Amino acid sequence: MNWFIFKEVHYQVIKELEEQTDRGAAIIAAAFLDERLAEAIRSRLRPLPKVTKKLLSSSGPVGTFSARIDLAYTLGYYGERSHRDLHLIRKIRNKFAHNLEPTSFDTESISHLCAELWLPQKVLEMGRDTPPSEPRAQYLRAVNILNSLIWSETYSSETKDRGKVEEPHFLPW
Repeated sequence: MNWFIFKEVHYQVIKELEEQTDRGAAIIAAAFLDERLAEAIRSRLRPLPKVTKKLLSSSGPVGTFSARIDLAYTLGYYGERSHRDLHLIRKIRNKFAHNLEPTSFDTESISHLCAELWLPQKVLEMGRDTPPSEPRAQYLRAVNILNSLIWSETYSSETKDRGKVEEPHFLPW
């Protein structure tokens, strides 16, 4: 799967994702999107570091993954289906994070949520003519697509004018 990244730390995250257990991959991938949403929101805020830090801190009004998903949606960063997929990813992450029993992407409640993800079913990967059928692949494909959508909004023309854009890199995975 090809990943769209532009920071060395993102490369390390993607590399780790590929090597993780299902639980680790689900939690790390969601944390990656959570941080990307924070970057996207931060990119549109006035340069007021103290206020921004307070807003995006874990106890701030935009400190949770859910709040960031909803704020980015209301700001027009993505559409209804992406918004729904992000909340499904959050729910999947929570199932892994809050269940002490052995859990995998093949666990019925998780595989059912992965099958509900719209993006991996409708946005095919280059060189493939069918969507992923395995729950882990569906989840990671959705994360990958959403990462690209969020990157696009973070570095749109308004942000480019502020001089914050770095050249992206593609990973051939």
